[in-house]
Amino acid sequence: MPEELEIKLPRGTIHRVEICFPDGCFALAKAQVWHEERQIWPSNLKAWFAWNNYCIVFNEDYILPEDFNIMRLKGHNNDDSYSHIIIFRFGVKGDWRLHFEGLGEEVII
Repeated sequence: MPEELEIKLPRGTIHRVEICFPDGCFALAKAQVWHEERQIWPSNLKAWFAWNNYCIVFNEDYILPEDFNIMRLKGHNNDDSYSHIIIFRFGVKGDWRLHFEGLGEEVII
């Protein structure tokens, strides 16, 4: 049975996703990301990310509505000997930053 963790992200647009599997996972630890009742990553339904000593990194353009920004991180471990830690990182740009970038302005924080 998968473990789940709910996180709240700020309103804005997810522009970067990183899911890291430390050495020793050997594709036995798996991960999914859900928003609302829908699996969003990986985009193939019922599929899981699984790797060893590797960070899956991709750019995205996923808009989080103001009142619907709860994400569910799911992890599953098929390893009956060891537990594993999967690291999730999300880059979120707020509306104000997207507005300035749309105008061609550079935003440095």
